[in-house]
Amino acid sequence: MFVESPRAEAFAPLYATPAADRAAAWSPALLISIAASFFLARALVRPLRALQEGAAQIGAGDLERHIEVRTGDELEGLAEQFNQHERASCASRTPGSSARSSSAPPS
Repeated sequence: MFVESPRAEAFAPLYATPAADRAAAWSPALLISIAASFFLARALVRPLRALQEGAAQIGAGDLERHIEVRTGDELEGLAEQFNQHERASCASRTPGSSARSSSAPPS
């Protein structure tokens, strides 16, 4: 069995509470959520900036650059792909390296 009550009657206790009391009740939750979003955003932006700076340096010709990202997720995998590409580029530019001779097609 369902009972339908008028909206004004259902929300009457909320409207009867002074605005200052409602604000005091919601303020801690709001502050906690703002602080949490700040720290979560920082945790995401830091590895992205490291990837961006490392990719820019590698693109500028600094092939000895190693990108260090330890997040345990896809960003760390992407940084490792950059590092593998950098190592392969260095190996292919070094004359007589084993990486270059092993990548040559079999004769």
